[in-house]
Amino acid sequence: MLRCTEYSESSQVAAVLTPDLGQIHVLAKGARRPRKDGRGALDLLDYCDLVLAQRPAGQLHILADWSLRERFPRLRADMGRIWVACYALEIALGTTEENAEDGAVCHDLVDLLRALDRGENEHLALFRFLFRALRTLGHVPATENCTQCNGPLHGHTRFSPASGGALCGDCTGLDPTAFPISRGSLAVMTRLAAEAPGAPLRLTRDQIREIRRAFNDQIQYHLGKPLRSERFLAEV
Repeated sequence: MLRCTEYSESSQVAAVLTPDLGQIHVLAKGARRPRKDGRGALDLLDYCDLVLAQRPAGQLHILADWSLRERFPRLRADMGRIWVACYALEIALGTTEENAEDGAVCHDLVDLLRALDRGENEHLALFRFLFRALRTLGHVPATENCTQCNGPLHGHTRFSPASGGALCGDCTGLDPTAFPISRGSLAVMTRLAAEAPGAPLRLTRDQIREIRRAFNDQIQYHLGKPLRSERFLAEV
């Protein structure tokens, strides 16, 4: 579930990300009533199997029934990981629509929630998800060469969301909104892009801050709006 809204005393409207249809909106009649099987109302972070009465595109589908598949209890016990998950939900909400091609984001989101529930490093798990989100948008950040001159990165490198990646020392003046980023952080982003097994990545506090800003600012640039949950990540 990406977002749930009360519709009446007993029903909810929910934005749901699915592997087959992308993001859809459903009316869950009676979802807030007590149930004999102990299920409560629909909840964020629930991974469910749905039974739908489909309506034409743009209309609310009717949620006839659902069963809980995974609830990620260890994730829910850690407030820091909850905020990471909610940040990812907001990105999924903003980058998908009712389109079968967006179904891949559902798998990426579930992979993130499982990694957080297993206790994996929340920063690396989130960065993998953010890279995949940018790849789905068609805006993979350039981290090995300068986005302006295509030359090697040297000097005081910066990151330009508008240009789609790194700028070398000679080109940093071309975008006054670009911000400093170390070549170490860019190397980590390159490793994330490869998605190949290797030695475990160890991130410094500065690298976490730089990489998070690079991914976040580039996603916000292409969405054309700020991500409200981002401000809470500084505390994670």
